[in-house]
Amino acid sequence: MLERYRGGSELEPLRLFRDFQREVNRLFSDFFGSVSEWGYYPPMSMIETKDEIIVLAELPGMERGDFKLTLTDNTLTISGERKEESLPEGARYLFNERTTGRFARSLTLPTLIDKDRIRAEFKNGLLRVTLPKHEETKPKEIEIQ
Repeated sequence: MLERYRGGSELEPLRLFRDFQREVNRLFSDFFGSVSEWGYYPPMSMIETKDEIIVLAELPGMERGDFKLTLTDNTLTISGERKEESLPEGARYLFNERTTGRFARSLTLPTLIDKDRIRAEFKNGLLRVTLPKHEETKPKEIEIQ
């Protein structure tokens, strides 16, 4: 990769950095899932217990109708839209760090899930999804005779 950038204009180092950043983003996307312009949004945690997988997602300022949750095979997806709040007449932002627009985040679950027993709760901007493991994937103790 470096060979193709030898010589040339003074902008070559910037192009090299931009190409390197693109490759790093692609590698992270391949491993962790897609990265939106927001970065990894919403911020999430995945916890495994003996009997279930628990996924926590931070969605501050959102209502239940602003996003949806789907499970396809062993991929859990949260998608939705954070709408921009309107400013009072004549007001303007001095700065705005809040991101608005559509988002989607998918996680590959590490085990089969019992789809009929999934529970999702949303309270105070925190989504908690409890995904019970399928009985076939749980360790079974075998009695020795």
